[in-house]
Amino acid sequence: NSNFLVQYAWEAAKEMPVLEVRNLLGQVVFTEKLSSKSGAISCGNDWIPGVYLAVLRSGSTQGTPVKLVKQ
Repeated sequence: NSNFLVQYAWEAAKEMPVLEVRNLLGQVVFTEKLSSKSGAISCGNDWIPGVYLAVLRSGSTQGTPVKLVKQ
């Protein structure tokens, strides 16, 4: 089992960002309120193989989704 190391930077965010990861069915499989506006977070160790979309959210704003593929 492997995990992902997601590096992020969103210095212009008005609130602390939240990392949200969804599977292709749109179900949230991971969410974490981040403690800083830049850094790295590890996730996905217990996820089943497949494709996931990770996005940062801050208030009503969101970043560009990133595709994560677990084999």
